[in-house]
Amino acid sequence: MTSDLKKGLPPASIIFTGENKVDSVHVHKIVYAQDFFEESERSRLEVVEQEWSGDDKAHLNILAWYDVRGIHDTRIIEEIGKQFNIHGLVLEDVVDVNQRPKVEDFPEGVFFIIKALDIDAREMKVKTEQVSLFLNAHALVSFQETDSDLFGKLRYRLQQTNSRIRQRGVDYLAYALIDLIVDDYFTVLEKIGRQLDELEEKMTVTPADETKRALHLYRKELHKIKRLVYPLKEAINKLFKLDNDFIDDKTRPFLRDLQDNCLQIIDMLESDRDTINSLQDLLLSEASLKMNKIMEFLTIISSIFIPLTFFTGVYGMNFVHMPELQWRYGYFALLGLMLLIVLLLLGTFRYKKWL
Repeated sequence: MTSDLKKGLPPASIIFTGENKVDSVHVHKIVYAQDFFEESERSRLEVVEQEWSGDDKAHLNILAWYDVRGIHDTRIIEEIGKQFNIHGLVLEDVVDVNQRPKVEDFPEGVFFIIKALDIDAREMKVKTEQVSLFLNAHALVSFQETDSDLFGKLRYRLQQTNSRIRQRGVDYLAYALIDLIVDDYFTVLEKIGRQLDELEEKMTVTPADETKRALHLYRKELHKIKRLVYPLKEAINKLFKLDNDFIDDKTRPFLRDLQDNCLQIIDMLESDRDTINSLQDLLLSEASLKMNKIMEFLTIISSIFIPLTFFTGVYGMNFVHMPELQWRYGYFALLGLMLLIVLLLLGTFRYKKWL
């Protein structure tokens, strides 16, 4: 669908490719410094205060964070791009919700894309939301698809006067935003891990078809997360190695911590995948064991009826001269012999512990 929308258009064409998830675009603005904090919200970005994002008051160390909720109105996205001198290719990626996590370095600033994760435990489905960040020396603009409050905890930290974020630049704020989203990756994987543990405990009472369906869904969702984590790891590595004025050397150790978090997430993904493989093997083993028991039971039944069928076949022949057929007690004797054979076979099977 994305390719159809952009087919034949020149580069930097700002075309929204997702679903409209908010009624209107609105912007949550925070202007802050070590000893200053101001917070406001508006339905749209009518005027961007250039004094917070420009160089004319850089000596005051006043920084700004614009959290844009909703990216479907491309006209407003273009206005924001003009105010912050954001490259057209960046704006094109902002409104294209099918982008992979990545980082790009421009003379005007640094652009970063990450996917926020959440999980619907009832439907066992991972939900994603694209979050784009653009930062320059004194301002950061974040773009979200929905009105979800992804950064509520971070805003609370910003309100605290002694917060580390208030004492550092917008590059550290960008790190904090990325770190908050990465923490949700751990939360999602921990939920999946707990659900897999519960599924393992219920396998003895859960129908096999239902278990197979659940395992298939979990494998599919883990694959979805894996497709996001590996490019995210590469993007963070590239962000760590960027050599420009927008990433302070004091922030790089924290970016290295993000790299370690990505490695931990990958380990958790591999662990959950191994768990799914083990549960699938266990499911197949139990199905095979159940089939073997059925075949064993049928074999025992067949073994009992083979000699009985032999006798009934012999005395069911239409020969004229069969002395036993004229015997008064022949019928009862044959039934007794057949019963004796059944009891002997059952006793033998029990002795061999086949029953």
